[in-house]
Amino acid sequence: MQGKRIMVTAYRQVQLLDFETSPDDLGPAEVVIRTHTTLLSGGTEGAWFQGLPLPGRSPTPYPRSTGYANVGEVVAAGPNATVRPGDRVYTMSNHTSLACVDTARQLCLKVPEGLPAEEAVFARLVTVPLATLRTSTARIGDRAAVVGLGLVGNLGAQLLVNAGMETTGVDLVPARRELAQRCGVAHTIDPREEGAVQPVHRLVLEASGTAKGAVTAIALAQLGGEVSLVGTPWVADPAVPSKDIIEPIHVRYLTVRSGWEWQFPIPDVRDQPGAVHQPGSVVHNHQCAFELLRQGKVRVRELITHRFSPEDCQRAYDGAVDRKSEQLGVIFQWEEEQEIGFNE
Repeated sequence: MQGKRIMVTAYRQVQLLDFETSPDDLGPAEVVIRTHTTLLSGGTEGAWFQGLPLPGRSPTPYPRSTGYANVGEVVAAGPNATVRPGDRVYTMSNHTSLACVDTARQLCLKVPEGLPAEEAVFARLVTVPLATLRTSTARIGDRAAVVGLGLVGNLGAQLLVNAGMETTGVDLVPARRELAQRCGVAHTIDPREEGAVQPVHRLVLEASGTAKGAVTAIALAQLGGEVSLVGTPWVADPAVPSKDIIEPIHVRYLTVRSGWEWQFPIPDVRDQPGAVHQPGSVVHNHQCAFELLRQGKVRVRELITHRFSPEDCQRAYDGAVDRKSEQLGVIFQWEEEQEIGFNE
């Protein structure tokens, strides 16, 4: 079987490269998936595109794979796989026309009927801020805020609204504030405006991944409030003194914690003995995300600003870094859903 995949081949360079895989080599629980749609995560993948590793890790050598949100159709499956040929599934596979997934070890979930691939693939980013809502002490009726209204921040703000919290969206870019309002986040502010930032929020999600964003998030938190660092801090900012962060945490009794979604175990343990106090799992969070998307409670159609063919991947990644104000939700269209078939 001939496949193609997007690879980062050098600093700020991506290519669509050929590869081969064989369904005859499948393990007992492995499946081959022919991709319909993948989602480009501009923050994380934009950093990889620029050669930045995850914080605390070493860079991987070129060429390196990229992408982690994939919806497609199973075209071959081992006897012990949890899904069968013909099933439409979501995985954390890369930007690739053919994905091989071990369902015994990796996430591979059926996409609910009626949920289009272009929406289902957003479950990956919905689960990022959802991790904070599953673990926060904030509750319905509390005031909340989100700093940074990119994809993750916008989705986080929508989740907070759905949770019954009076939510403020914070961003420097007017277009992103306007988009958040169209997605149901009624109150947005420009943090540079005098008096806009007020310490009245029980929960604040910092989704920009910047030191300046963290300073703003801390300034928005009420006495005894909670700040969740959802955005990944890719680069240092020497212009922000540590005192600007540490002092308000200390004098206002704030809780600042990680919002990274990997604080959850991958498998769903709700049916296991002693699991009654578990806040969830990666599997459970994705199932919650699917249901929110299916019901239209989290809106993602408005977030799709660009659709690219995989052959046009260089332009897509250039835009993720150079045109952040105009490029937000980016979909790679590999094949139309109705045309999928296994005919090799």
